[in-house]
Amino acid sequence: MSFKQWLMVFIRAGVLCAIVPAGVFAARVVDKGPIVDSLYMIHFLDGEYSHSTWGQSTQLWLEKLDTTAAKLPSTYTITSADDADFSGGKNPVAVGKKSKAADFNGWNTTYFQEHYIFLALPNPMKRGKSYTISMGSLGNNITLTYNEFTLRSEAIHVNQYGYSPVATAKYAYISMFMGTFKGLELEARQGAAFHVVRDGQSTPLFSGTIGKRKDLETGGADYYPECRGAQQLWYGNTYASTVMADVWECNFTGFAGEAGYTGNYRVVVEGMGSSFPFRMDNKVYFDAWKDCMHGIFMQRSACAKDASITPWAQPARHAGLSYKETSAQGANGSECAIPSLTGQTLTGLDGGYYDAADYDKWTDHLDVTRSLCWAYELRPSIFSDGDLAIPENANNVPDILDEAAWMVAWCLRGQTAAGGIRGSSWECNSQWYIGPAETRASLYFSAEANHLALCMEMAGVTQITGPYYNDVTLTRTNLLAKAKAAYDYAMAQSDKTADFDKYYYAQAMMYRVTGDAQYQTAYKTNNPITTATTSLAPELCSGSTNPYSQSGSWWMEWPVKTYLMTNHANRDAAFYNTQKEAFINWFTYDRLEMSQTHQPFRRGGHRRMPPVVGEIAYANTYPQAIAYFGLGLDQQWLDPIYTSCDYTLGGNPLNMCFMANCGQRWLKEVMHDTYSNPLGVAKGIQSYHQMGSFGLLVSATNVVSAGTFGWTTLRPM
Repeated sequence: MSFKQWLMVFIRAGVLCAIVPAGVFAARVVDKGPIVDSLYMIHFLDGEYSHSTWGQSTQLWLEKLDTTAAKLPSTYTITSADDADFSGGKNPVAVGKKSKAADFNGWNTTYFQEHYIFLALPNPMKRGKSYTISMGSLGNNITLTYNEFTLRSEAIHVNQYGYSPVATAKYAYISMFMGTFKGLELEARQGAAFHVVRDGQSTPLFSGTIGKRKDLETGGADYYPECRGAQQLWYGNTYASTVMADVWECNFTGFAGEAGYTGNYRVVVEGMGSSFPFRMDNKVYFDAWKDCMHGIFMQRSACAKDASITPWAQPARHAGLSYKETSAQGANGSECAIPSLTGQTLTGLDGGYYDAADYDKWTDHLDVTRSLCWAYELRPSIFSDGDLAIPENANNVPDILDEAAWMVAWCLRGQTAAGGIRGSSWECNSQWYIGPAETRASLYFSAEANHLALCMEMAGVTQITGPYYNDVTLTRTNLLAKAKAAYDYAMAQSDKTADFDKYYYAQAMMYRVTGDAQYQTAYKTNNPITTATTSLAPELCSGSTNPYSQSGSWWMEWPVKTYLMTNHANRDAAFYNTQKEAFINWFTYDRLEMSQTHQPFRRGGHRRMPPVVGEIAYANTYPQAIAYFGLGLDQQWLDPIYTSCDYTLGGNPLNMCFMANCGQRWLKEVMHDTYSNPLGVAKGIQSYHQMGSFGLLVSATNVVSAGTFGWTTLRPM
């Protein structure tokens, strides 16, 4: 099933939820705390399912919130024994409400809701004073002593892993969409003090004042600011703002932590509250990368997930299958529309990664190889054997390259005698099928097999070995030969230039690994990047002020980046400089301006994508990483790598780490086959599509997180 089909299931589920009658019971309070000193939040949950069986759920409890009573100021009374402003009891002056999906009943379209109730107090609470909030029939009284240093405010967003002491950009953000109360307004608190403190303590270690990052009404769109049409592209909706509220910030870049201290810190904003706790050490991004890699490992097909490696142990599945060969590729999302069969049955095709929402395998999953090889190439000194818990551990190969080889090995198993690479395998009604060799797949494999061989050379590795690699020869020599065979196969096909990206990417990588002038000539021939102002990914937009609103159908990001990393004596200097200038100009426009100006939480993704298909959860910062680490450009290219990692790991509108079982809060309703595990979805699994880079320490992973889709809405609403 395709991602789009699952998305429509999700949308329909939202419609069904809207017509479910409200209950009249006391829902459970699962969180509470001040937003600011005059606004208090109570978070209710209607019910909970146990997900003990794949695709099915059991209701554990149901206590629906009486939403009619919850919206009435008279339902609540705030009293205080030591604050005269609340003596005798006061009602809120107004009540706001925000509701959204929380827990789904397996594959069904029913789910429980969660409700955020916001109480606008008649007076601010005072530090050190005690308060009691009675809720009548909605639940037990809430008692608290107001202290910004001990009470968390949901409006303060931080990276829940932490920050590197040497990070060149460290920010906490303040923002809150509150449903019927709209966005949190803080103009009256302009210049309020914030502090970085040790968790559980109140001594400021670093202090500053909050400042407005982006105004909702006047700050412009969060993506593709020049093109209203692009903002309305997906399902006719406008996503001009991914936040729906003002965004303020606390800049603590000048704080590098304390020598010898290994505990957590918090950001505290006076008159509000504190953030989630976070670390500050040099392993923060490395640990995030390892957790991400665990998620990738869990996507392996035909690979046992042993208990010695992961708590989410599983036997090897889909191993030793027989595949019926088809005469054409299957259609993702229409797996049972089987092309005609050739009559051949193939075996020995284990491996690969599962696709989104099902167990299909596609050569697009070479994205994993591409991502990991670029990460290794940009920072080879930080990766080693033993970094990861994988079966290939302790084979004298950096573990990142062991994982990078997984998809290459699957392609090798299906490579035809003519050198072609098969594009996909899929299942329909318990029968497995595999497509024929195709040009696009062969081009992509050629580039990635060459790149893996290049990284192996950098690492001083002659062969990658492991218990699942005994049937393939993963030597540099063989990879280069197989890459050349796939390239030659593709060049003999009439549709070799149908996919500009893969065609020129393969040409650039062939030139890069061989230095042979014929590949540079092929790369230059009809190359669309002919001037310093040519768009690397043109897109016309009627009425756009976009300087790159150009006609064309190419996507030249990866080919250009690859060519720029060449350094052969026969390199065409003038052509190279034009490509480099085009790269810098395009990505300054497409990435730097977005993180610097338009994205309120400094997410460094490209400007033309709305917050769908994973874009809200990650940012592809490879252009910035290649610019900084590969081409030696200045710090402005490094900053968005940090801030994009921080965004993915919690510094985002949802105050959520976009990897399962990571951080203080994470996506839990993820469609994945570890969904029914008592531990929850496997650590590191991400919402649909690609994961962002983990910056300076480990570059980017940017992987296809196959088999996943976040049920819980990623919108702030």
